[in-house]
Amino acid sequence: MKENIGQSFEARIRSLASDGRGITNHPSGRTFFIPGVWPGELVLVKITELKSRVGFADCVEVIEASKERISASCPHHGFEDGKCGGCPWQFMEYEAQLEAKQQRVLMAFDRLDASDKVQPIWPSASPLQYRNRAQLKTDGKSIGYMSPQSNTLAPIQSCEVLTEKNAETLKGLIEKLPNTEWKPKKRNGLTTLDIDESIDAGDVSVNQRLPFIQANSDQNDKMRAWLAERLQKLPQKPSVMAHALELFCGSGNLTRVISEAGFDKVTAVEGVQEAVDSLGALALENVEPLKADLLSEKGIDIVKFRAKDATALILDPPRDGLKIKGTLLDAKGNYKSKIKNIFYISCDLATLTRDLEFMLEQKYKIKEIQPLDMFPQTSHIELMVWLAKK
Repeated sequence: MKENIGQSFEARIRSLASDGRGITNHPSGRTFFIPGVWPGELVLVKITELKSRVGFADCVEVIEASKERISASCPHHGFEDGKCGGCPWQFMEYEAQLEAKQQRVLMAFDRLDASDKVQPIWPSASPLQYRNRAQLKTDGKSIGYMSPQSNTLAPIQSCEVLTEKNAETLKGLIEKLPNTEWKPKKRNGLTTLDIDESIDAGDVSVNQRLPFIQANSDQNDKMRAWLAERLQKLPQKPSVMAHALELFCGSGNLTRVISEAGFDKVTAVEGVQEAVDSLGALALENVEPLKADLLSEKGIDIVKFRAKDATALILDPPRDGLKIKGTLLDAKGNYKSKIKNIFYISCDLATLTRDLEFMLEQKYKIKEIQPLDMFPQTSHIELMVWLAKK
């Protein structure tokens, strides 16, 4: 049976992709990705796109629904143009979302023979009203987010995942519409409006990113507490200076925790000068901020020179992961790493497991894997991993 654009077929959803879409197979054998469906459901789908060996389809009808399926409470939720793509899993009960994330983590670490190290995922204190920051889009006439898998603006009047403070800011911004000052300079472009709990509608950041902070304050507190507890477990030799190296330190979210852990010296590295300046202004005890491009070999060489005696590594990279792997943890030339413990905070499971595979090759052992739900209603997973070398 050949596939064609516009063709409909019944499908049993077998699993979820990393972006949260359902996966099924056409009778021909081609793999299809469908938003708004869940494993085990029988659905009628309509083919929208064909690419090489895979295809994409929309759900037309849910024939047999998962028992955890619910009606999304947000009026802007959906998967077609004009609907908001910010909370794609809002059609499922929160416990089902957590179970799906837990299973995805277990499967990923089973390939590293480390699934026994995975702890139960930590749920968010609230599945809604948790986002302490957001980037809104506007054309000067409407404000919203992007529609799923498109460049179409989805206008909104409210957002259920914003904190109460940010929801008030959104309301204030909507009251300013229409706004010619927010009209995009490029045709078919959009203006960005960054908000967090430090600002009001009157001083919104237009086309300028605010300093990065973790989007879920309660979960960020848990993450910081997890790191603090494990740093306290590290053995300290009185005659040896304890030196910690932190990569991708930002403005100091985790640096504060590391500074309080008793290290004689902390080298905190970030590639953005504004963040380095903000960290320096905190004047944390025994912390030396360092600007270096951690995605270049030159930057890594600077770090190796400044932190050659470090015995603990803490890193919280962007989604791309460490990228320049091997140059900090293995012996190359005259450099020999002294790092015995690694604490890897990650927002991307794929790049995390890629980097961990290399670390395992360097004789590090995984001690603990702690998943954490930083973004309820989405497929995103935050993970904290502790590795050690004898």
